[in-house]
Amino acid sequence: MAKLSKIRLTNCKYDGLRKGHENSIFDLTKDGDPSHGLFTLANGGGKGVMMQFIFQIMLPETRWGKNNGNKIISTFYDHRGNPNYFTSHIVLEWVLDTIPEKRLITGIAMKPVIKNIDMEEENTGLYYFLYTYEHDNNGYFTIENLPLYDANTKETTNIDELENFIDANKRDFIKYSQSSAKRIDGDYYKYLESRGIYRGEWLNLKTINKSEGGAGDYFSGASDNKAIFDKIIIPALSENIRNYNYDNGDNLVEMFKSNLSITKDLPILIQREGDYRALIQEIEPLIENADSGSRFIDIRDR
Repeated sequence: MAKLSKIRLTNCKYDGLRKGHENSIFDLTKDGDPSHGLFTLANGGGKGVMMQFIFQIMLPETRWGKNNGNKIISTFYDHRGNPNYFTSHIVLEWVLDTIPEKRLITGIAMKPVIKNIDMEEENTGLYYFLYTYEHDNNGYFTIENLPLYDANTKETTNIDELENFIDANKRDFIKYSQSSAKRIDGDYYKYLESRGIYRGEWLNLKTINKSEGGAGDYFSGASDNKAIFDKIIIPALSENIRNYNYDNGDNLVEMFKSNLSITKDLPILIQREGDYRALIQEIEPLIENADSGSRFIDIRDR
């Protein structure tokens, strides 16, 4: 399974553009290997929106908050409700479970665009594209040196400039369009699955993390042990088994059905075992006589 090793948030703003990540890079490794990480922020410090930014890689345009009310496009609006047309970049680096070890960079660039002039409807949409770059831990490009931000001028690379860069280096990068990323059976998710990164797992993570307090919503509707087993454990295990085995999408369910059938038929099976043992006892003298006869024939024919 792939492990998340680094996070980069460039020009990602929130709270009416009054707060944001100018060019933040978070290293989740210890001695070069991915490790557990803990982010501690004050109340209102941007924990939720930070999670929402990170989840854009796996679930583009995903909403956040208890009732999924927070749209990612709202991070481009100032405190007066006016859209600002700048570019945000989000990049994740993964250590793949391969021999030899490989690294994978997954990124998204996004920017608001005017989609219509009908004042009765929201006239600002979101344009984005995604990209991947895989290397053997000695690649020329790293999450740190991707040309997303100029430290001298303090300016962020525009989405058009980055797209031109990706196109110019298409031997190294794979670009995925906005429409491709909206298809769960599209090339983008197929590629990630082939590297051990699964959209279904991130959907579960979103359910757990989208609201303050964590896992409350995840366990809603599971008020007793049976409900937890039926609604939480079995579906989660089924999803993970499907991630690794595509031959039978319901193989966990079938496994439980098979075990249930065996349990149901257990008295019959035990009775058959008893009959089998009784039969063996009855024919044991015959088996011994047949064995003696076979040895006699072997000695005679020598």
